[in-house]
Amino acid sequence: LSHMSAPLITGGEVIGTLNVSARGVGAFSADDEKLLTEVSAVLASHVQNRRLVAELRKAWEQSESLLLNTLPPVIVKRMKDGERIADAVPSVTVLFADIAGFTGLSAQLTPPELVGRLDEIFTDIDAIASRHGVEKIKTIGDCYMVAAGVPSPRPDHARALALVALDMLEAVSSRG
Repeated sequence: LSHMSAPLITGGEVIGTLNVSARGVGAFSADDEKLLTEVSAVLASHVQNRRLVAELRKAWEQSESLLLNTLPPVIVKRMKDGERIADAVPSVTVLFADIAGFTGLSAQLTPPELVGRLDEIFTDIDAIASRHGVEKIKTIGDCYMVAAGVPSPRPDHARALALVALDMLEAVSSRG
């Protein structure tokens, strides 16, 4: 049995080996060795390209997730379609909500407990915002900012946020 091996090298790093076996002693010629070396270089390049594509896909997915967490989906779509966004909105209502007693609470809980509590509360409020068809703008610490009337105008924007506020109070109160 005869064996030949060639390293798969990319960026100066050995990422694997290409092994070939044949029956008989001395079954491989110098041309076979040269061909194996060339094939291993092409294969290493292909493996590296696949890795780069996977990294790009992951970066794109992270970017997409961040974009969708930052902007309303309808705005993201318009941006991707190449539209310049400069809407005039005739009337909008914005609600800023802070959690009463948060400073005292933060002194009593460990950081993981505090983040967990905020996550539970904000998850509830996200569901409320979604149910009422209003747009979460952002959270900062214990502050939750939500708007109605953007990105799509609606005549009941003030009423919608009043209902959101009432549901928020109920949700936070039920958590204690």
